[in-house]
Amino acid sequence: MSVMRSIGVVVVCLAALLPGARRAEAAPPPPKYIKPAVRVMALIDGKQGDAGRKAAQGRLTRLLARLGLPVDVRDVRNGLLSHEEMGDYRAVVTVFERDVPGHVGLLSWLDSEAKSGRKVLTLGGALMAAEPGSEQALEATVREALFPPRGLDGRLLVVVDPATSTGHRLEAQLGWVLDYGHLKADFVTPADLDRLRGADFHRYDAVVLGVELESSTAGGRAMADLARYVEQGGGLAVLLPPDLPSWRKLLGIASVAPGKPVRVKGLRYSAAFFAGMGDVTFLSSAADKEGDVYDEEVPRYVLASNAEPLIAAHDPKQPNVDVPIAWRAAAGQGRVLVRADSVLSDKEWRGHVLQTILMAMPVGVSPMVNALVFFIDDCPQPMWGQRLPPIDAEYGMTDTEFYRKVWWPDMVKLAEDFGLRYTLATIFSYDRRTDHGFSVTPFHDESSNGVPQWIGLEAIRLGHEVALHGYNHQSLVTSAAGYLSRGWKSREKMVEALRLARIEWERVFGKGNLPFSYVPPNNFIEWPGKQALKEVFPEIRVIAGQYVDDVPTESHDKPLKAEEVPIAGANFDRDPDEASFMNLPRVSSEYFQSQGSIPAIRDTLMLAGLWTHFVHPDDVFDNERSAGMGWAKLYGAAKKLVGDLRLAYPWLKGRTARDAYHALVRYRTTPFEFTRAPGELRVRIGGGTREPLPFMVRTADGSRVLGVQGGSVVYADKLSGVTIISGDAAEVVVKLGP
Repeated sequence: MSVMRSIGVVVVCLAALLPGARRAEAAPPPPKYIKPAVRVMALIDGKQGDAGRKAAQGRLTRLLARLGLPVDVRDVRNGLLSHEEMGDYRAVVTVFERDVPGHVGLLSWLDSEAKSGRKVLTLGGALMAAEPGSEQALEATVREALFPPRGLDGRLLVVVDPATSTGHRLEAQLGWVLDYGHLKADFVTPADLDRLRGADFHRYDAVVLGVELESSTAGGRAMADLARYVEQGGGLAVLLPPDLPSWRKLLGIASVAPGKPVRVKGLRYSAAFFAGMGDVTFLSSAADKEGDVYDEEVPRYVLASNAEPLIAAHDPKQPNVDVPIAWRAAAGQGRVLVRADSVLSDKEWRGHVLQTILMAMPVGVSPMVNALVFFIDDCPQPMWGQRLPPIDAEYGMTDTEFYRKVWWPDMVKLAEDFGLRYTLATIFSYDRRTDHGFSVTPFHDESSNGVPQWIGLEAIRLGHEVALHGYNHQSLVTSAAGYLSRGWKSREKMVEALRLARIEWERVFGKGNLPFSYVPPNNFIEWPGKQALKEVFPEIRVIAGQYVDDVPTESHDKPLKAEEVPIAGANFDRDPDEASFMNLPRVSSEYFQSQGSIPAIRDTLMLAGLWTHFVHPDDVFDNERSAGMGWAKLYGAAKKLVGDLRLAYPWLKGRTARDAYHALVRYRTTPFEFTRAPGELRVRIGGGTREPLPFMVRTADGSRVLGVQGGSVVYADKLSGVTIISGDAAEVVVKLGP
């Protein structure tokens, strides 16, 4: 009988708990932090006399003050600053009544500063002109020269403080979200936010605030500049609680109702948040005893008339409680998106982060995988020919008869009805041997009556995939502290057992059906195990462990035992230990949709249009994994689980792990960028047009998709403004209009 358990959601500090083991969690792409330079150095030729110099200095100071830029004036005859001394200066402005003088080294100095990225602007005698209108024209000239043009390529400005624990976690999650979404971003710290000028923000489609707003470094001047930026058409996404009263007007908060903060046990979504999310709720452990899914305290915010709730508190005991958790507010021509909780720094909420950012942009664009991958672990597996509850009472059959006559036909019908393509993860033995005596006899034991082989061959015939789950159910780890595993005596012993599994695989399924995917027992594998797997099965490209970081459910409320090492969840990415493997982790499990599985399922759908799920044939024999249901009820729950998701996300494509691998590789490696122009969006997809790349377009400026050249619309949702497009050409032109 399988000892697998459902995926939990308890996050642990893995760095401290995995001594000696290579983590499966890869580092996110490093963010690009910029250091804003705000002052301007003005070089004036002192030969023009005191009066001329003072006039030029006064006019230039007034001009730059209107642009929010302080200025320092230096006589060129007094020498020049070093490159290091120029670090805080945005630009060099030279002011002369005549041509640039022949000061020794001046031209080469200006050239070196320009090459370092600093703006070098020569105004000449125009600064001294006094004709009507010249001041306005001059200001426009300086503004254009010193500030970048308004961004049309989806670039973001992200404010985060990695020196705090929350900021450090949020920085990591933002790194993954932006990399998945192929979104361009510059990062600044809260201290550097105050160094930016109002016009600086206009090169960005949206500003993402990932800092606690009560921080003294995010002061009133930054808020005023951001307010002007939003009113002029910019976007602002606030990812952490907005606790600073001076920011409330900008953020669409009318007031805070009296009373203690509300401890929220669940969430209710508006259909405007993401396509398919309407009326979805989930609860914390108080409701379904599965571990804390959501348990936050939030103030009783009262939204202003220009704000619309997107996510609200949900409590079945207080159905009239309506405390906003996330909302959007209109401000002039721009948009503000706000979160009142602190969960977005956790991995399970990456999809929420992405959608919040896309909603803040005038038009948000992000590539997708578009895959529903349904795994059946421990299948086909040895069978025992035993009468076991509840199947003995429900059907009067042994387990072997049940799998052959009831379970497999029902699963085939489920796949046909809902467009699923299974990935079966087969296992040859349930022995606990990790050093000697390896045998695959149980797989074709007389009690199995040939059913395991028959199910596997039928699956292949019907177009499903059979993957490797291992020689036995022992995780490929060398340490004695393996998660629910004894630990292998050595890497060589892993190789020995896997070689036996390969021989049996070729005998049962044929050399032409060697496995492409591997599902690690207990979702746990270390680097030596990956090396052994690669040596024996070089055909394997997919490792399908689990997505969230987890510890065994039976240890949630007591210290870990020696053999219970927490699992570091994987990312949808190349394996950090062995680059030949692609990680396709599973985000949910069970035949029924539990309250605990809703967040993970919906979040990765919002992140990458991806749902990976697993069940076991023997779940019905385990009260915990079946929730005490017999097969008829459990199968009915499975139809509701898949049917509800199919109804909410009709565009989702059923794939095997092998098929999903190719889609995932395209998603992670294909160059992808977009630019906006009036009435259209141009999406450039690298790598040619051999395979389509799906992507989502999210309009927040009142426009919608009117037509597509170089692709086709797969799905459109008016309530959320989400359109899913198949990108079939190297450049896809999306026509936008009201």
